[in-house]
Amino acid sequence: MPWLVIMRQISNTALRLGKGSYRWRFERDETGMRVCAMHIYIERMDIVEDRDGAKLHELHAALPYPWLRPAMLSETFERIMQQSPGFAFLDGFQVPVDRPA
Repeated sequence: MPWLVIMRQISNTALRLGKGSYRWRFERDETGMRVCAMHIYIERMDIVEDRDGAKLHELHAALPYPWLRPAMLSETFERIMQQSPGFAFLDGFQVPVDRPA
């Protein structure tokens, strides 16, 4: 399952933007299915200057939470980059993880 994170790093007020994938393993027991293992693959994690949090706020406002279809991610990031050249850093995040974990 691919993931995307857009968050603020408290220690330096930077924007943290990352993507990767989760690999879950399940097993059945007497109560049903349960997660027995999980692997988190981080493909990319960038730090972007954002002292006032404006970039973080704009990105959070533009995207649904918690689920996001890949087409909507790409369309939204493309629109934001066209409207605001300062968001060119989004280019590497338009497509979910390049390879599965």
